[in-house]
Amino acid sequence: MKTPRDLWTDLRSTFWFVPAVIVCAAVTLAFVLIETDWRLAQNLRDSWPRLFGAGAAGSRGMLSTIAGSMITVAGVTFVGIAFLIFFIDHIGWSIQASQIIATVATD
Repeated sequence: MKTPRDLWTDLRSTFWFVPAVIVCAAVTLAFVLIETDWRLAQNLRDSWPRLFGAGAAGSRGMLSTIAGSMITVAGVTFVGIAFLIFFIDHIGWSIQASQIIATVATD
């Protein structure tokens, strides 16, 4: 007969245990946060109208600004990495050519 510790070890070693726990925790957290939001929504809007009173248009504008900034950062990073790869490739050939010329000239 297996002990509870052996059963727990067998259960944790299966592939479905950790994802199932994560899904259950996410569902529980979703219910808790929705209930909390429903209870505190009016109080927050009255307390901080500039933060929570923007509505759909304000939220859309904020999200579009954040998305545009992320795309800009990704583009600049991509161009910077492409430039570095090109520069390193070019310098690498120059260094090899100068070493070959120096070797041939000294022989």
